[in-house]
Amino acid sequence: MSELTTSSVPVRVVYLGLRPSPSLRGLVEEEAARLGSYAKLIESCELHVGNWHLHQDAGRLYRVSLEIQLADGRGELATTRESEVNAEADALLVALRETFEASLFRLQHTA
Repeated sequence: MSELTTSSVPVRVVYLGLRPSPSLRGLVEEEAARLGSYAKLIESCELHVGNWHLHQDAGRLYRVSLEIQLADGRGELATTRESEVNAEADALLVALRETFEASLFRLQHTA
């Protein structure tokens, strides 16, 4: 677990079942920085990145989950994306980008 603060939005990052590569850490920082333009809306933010084994026939999956607690008691935005571990080499990076894209879209329409 690590705490990442970029653009006035603290993001608690939890890596589960994997060691983050420098490219993964760099992308997490880059994507988290994009939340800065919505800092007034965000009370807290937690990102989970990891491997999950869901079902015997499904195999292992990468799962990226971003939970954003909105300020002023406005609720929570939770976004999750998954991709198969055996898929393309950059499947985890794609899932991470898609998670942030969807979350930013939702924040944009919350503002």
